[in-house]
Amino acid sequence: HVKYLIDCLFAAIDSNGDGSIDFLEYLMSRKFFQTDSPNEKADFIFRIIDRNGDNLVSKKDLERILACLEDYHKHSANRQVINLIDGGVKPTADRVLNRLDEDRSGLIDRTKFVQGWLNDETIRALFTF
Repeated sequence: HVKYLIDCLFAAIDSNGDGSIDFLEYLMSRKFFQTDSPNEKADFIFRIIDRNGDNLVSKKDLERILACLEDYHKHSANRQVINLIDGGVKPTADRVLNRLDEDRSGLIDRTKFVQGWLNDETIRALFTF
């Protein structure tokens, strides 16, 4: 799972998709890690989850990232997140999709994800690392 998470992080930082991180991309990634802006954090987290860069997150994308974060969350102080993730990655991904996929397309776009991350404490806790 760690390799998948690293690949997702790399893809999010490599914004032009050329397979390397140039100085500008490096600076932009540092900005995320230092920002106090919830919108910027939510946007960057979306980019991490959206590994293929199509600006859509599927249930499979959610399952993969949640599998990467499962052990981290099991040691969390947030009881609600622990209870949710203890039910398994697939049911947790289903719940996230049900909360954020208003049109029931099976996909979450950047706007829906950012809104959900900003407005739903559980979503924010699940996808903050």
